[in-house]
Amino acid sequence: MFLLLAVFAVSSINLFAQTSTPSTCSEFASGPQAWPNILNAALIADGVSSQAEQTISINVTSLPDGEPKWRVYKTVANGSNYWGPATALVLGANHFTVEAVDYDRAVKFQFNADAADVEFDVLTLNGVQSSCVPMPTTSSIDFCGDFVSSSSSWASHIYEAVAPSDGALSQAAQTLTINVTSLPESVVNWRFYRTTANGSANFGAATQMTLGLNTITVPAVDFDRAVKFQFSSGDVEFDALSLNGANSSCVQEPASFVMSNCDAFSDGPNNTWTHVLTSCVVDDGNNGEAQTVTISITSLPAGGANYRVVKSTANGNWYNGNAQSLSLGTNTINVPAPNNPFARTVKFQFSSGDIQFDALSVNGAEASCDAPAVVDVPGCMDADACNYDGDATVDDGSCTVDDCAGVCGGSATVDACGVCEGPGPAAGLDCDGNCLADADNDGVCDDDEVVGCQDATACNYNAGATDAGDCVYTAASSSIRAQADYTPTTGFSVGAFQDAGTYTPAGYVLADQFQINLEYQDGIDQSAIDTWNDWAGVIGVGTGVNWHDPQNYVLSIDVDGGLAVGTYDADPVYDDSETFQWTITGWNQTILAGTIEDGRLVVSGGYRSFTAEVNTQESFSGSSIQTELVALTFEGDVASIGAGTVFGVELREDACEACSGATDGSGTVVSTDSDGDGVCDGDEIVGCQDATACNYNAGATD
Repeated sequence: MFLLLAVFAVSSINLFAQTSTPSTCSEFASGPQAWPNILNAALIADGVSSQAEQTISINVTSLPDGEPKWRVYKTVANGSNYWGPATALVLGANHFTVEAVDYDRAVKFQFNADAADVEFDVLTLNGVQSSCVPMPTTSSIDFCGDFVSSSSSWASHIYEAVAPSDGALSQAAQTLTINVTSLPESVVNWRFYRTTANGSANFGAATQMTLGLNTITVPAVDFDRAVKFQFSSGDVEFDALSLNGANSSCVQEPASFVMSNCDAFSDGPNNTWTHVLTSCVVDDGNNGEAQTVTISITSLPAGGANYRVVKSTANGNWYNGNAQSLSLGTNTINVPAPNNPFARTVKFQFSSGDIQFDALSVNGAEASCDAPAVVDVPGCMDADACNYDGDATVDDGSCTVDDCAGVCGGSATVDACGVCEGPGPAAGLDCDGNCLADADNDGVCDDDEVVGCQDATACNYNAGATDAGDCVYTAASSSIRAQADYTPTTGFSVGAFQDAGTYTPAGYVLADQFQINLEYQDGIDQSAIDTWNDWAGVIGVGTGVNWHDPQNYVLSIDVDGGLAVGTYDADPVYDDSETFQWTITGWNQTILAGTIEDGRLVVSGGYRSFTAEVNTQESFSGSSIQTELVALTFEGDVASIGAGTVFGVELREDACEACSGATDGSGTVVSTDSDGDGVCDGDEIVGCQDATACNYNAGATD
């Protein structure tokens, strides 16, 4: 006996129940007052798809008072607008088709104000059913978008199955199934059309359609071809339509069962064989009779599905048959009786629970999806489990596996690093000893980071710090000499002596580019000092120095102190309020001046720290500018200064401060000028400071 799990209707029914209107359906856009409801079929931005034929079908169930109408709007090749004539809507089917073109365009279907409350129960646009009404349970050949109208003398409608351009797909067998619920009074015939190997047309015999299931199959070939199904009338209503097992979107899919929801099947042993139908077991009294399962498949998952036979043998072992492909339609699986009968277990295993079917029988008896096919035999059904029970028909959840120590159902586990009964990785580390969290990628885990001063010159330097923290410095370490790109003040050599010129007094021409640094001081703009010092070599054409034109400066010497200093001006202004023993001047601007002491040209004051009238070139925020340079040094006496003399530098000491405390991050800064006289304790000279005394010491500081 064969059970039909899904029964097709054979009488005409009211196609649709729930309705909607253009004014309430959210798929309609707002339009102008006269045509307030618009359905957009294609837009120019849709590109190539906008060029295709655009078709709308609407089944009207109720017309309001007035003159409900609709029309087509489209853009043409030159971009202009075109409106078709207004057409009255009628009860029943209404269709509009806008032919395909070879340019991108917009196509819209407009409904006038009187059509706002037109009720409809079916609305399809290019074959796609609107979401404003439910999918219909029945449709008709004339209304369903899967069919195209034909002007031939024999066929009014055509269902196109495949074309030669479909390649290998077109070579397969083509089966069209339609379950007819209503036929017109006149006879309706259908037939197939196909192309042959030489490209000729071949028509099948005309077959009269009947209520119920109608099927035509065109056999497979070994060449690319076209296959179509032709119908003599579009007035055929149906509730099921499928091509090669794929259901049409024009109607709801016919009722069917899914293997995963059918109680006749139990869970399979593994992911390869997910569902099992057991036809007999050793303990049910069978004597090895033949076993047959018949299943009518309506849908297969993508990629298809397989089955195989699993049965016990006379010696108690298990035999697993080869995997076989399932196909749409009726599948009959036979297991012959053994030559020497014995009690056995026979199972039919399937590779997917997504198989859909509408009929199932076991040994000729209908199988119910509401009850198991046989009495349950609980046990482990996973063939890969160490406690697999071949007689089990229902998995009782007892399946287990060998633990990592080889004990079936044992408790030994593999740690996170893949070691049986291992301790796992150390806290904060992975199995390779790498940090699980290391935000700055310095190789120190975030939880182990130590924030502290990492500058060894700072008072609170912490050798154990892994992340940079605040540093505390002495004044010395916060001077220009503590800057990362600091370029020291340099000396230079002098060339030949030259007479006074337009921009320089008489003196020795400087022979080398040189650096003069200004110091940081309270009240003086530090950024201006950095710019002037030009450690980056941005100013002029030199590299690493800030005085690039030594040939325009001269060193003047007058041991009698008769030298004046000057500044830029149309008429140079010279300051005679002080007389100096040496000056460096260029462009009528004296940059350094001072006195001469044993092998030293001592800088007086600071950089251009003469009178306000003379020093007008730089604009700093402080009142005095101090150079890093204390003196230029030279070998021999002053009389030996001449072409080729090389001058070194004596630089200013930093403030009298020192670090106190351990350099583990707790250091502080203390003063090393205990008497506050500006002379560091280590540089103090104790002596008589009274100039009238016979032991007067001019160098004494204390």
